[in-house]
Amino acid sequence: MRHLLISLFAVIFLTAISITGQIPQTMSYQGVLTDNSGVLVPDGDYSMEFNLFNVETSGSSLWNETQIVSISNGIFNVILGETNPLILPFDEAYWLGIIIDSGTELSPRIELTSSAYSLNARNVNGENNIFPSSGNVGIGTINPTQPLHVQGPALIEAPGTSGAQSALEINGDP
Repeated sequence: MRHLLISLFAVIFLTAISITGQIPQTMSYQGVLTDNSGVLVPDGDYSMEFNLFNVETSGSSLWNETQIVSISNGIFNVILGETNPLILPFDEAYWLGIIIDSGTELSPRIELTSSAYSLNARNVNGENNIFPSSGNVGIGTINPTQPLHVQGPALIEAPGTSGAQSALEINGDP
């Protein structure tokens, strides 16, 4: 029984790692850069510092990264998190501040919105399941009372086994 539980936790851990590994931990951003008169800046490479804040104005940067960015016809594309990983929890609103060539921060800051990958979150925190980043995990319940709370019938097979005779069956509440 002990080996089965160890195997079960290993499967859950490895599954969690493979699920999180599928979603990039980077963020794409595109913009058009103009001067104060609204004229597109000349083509070339610019040093751009990107900062994330949890406030619209002032405050301290929670994350930053500087990149040399090629601009053509005023347009630039960057992948944020390429040189400094985005390890923020993204559980609150964030604003992006940009500084060009060590100047002052452009104004206003840009409020971040949902991306295509984040829309997947509605499938994770569904009607009967809750998978928080910390605390208790619930499958079949939105009010988990244990580190792993499975409500309803479940069939758990140990790796390398075949058939229900070698599986652990859980029914009902813990």
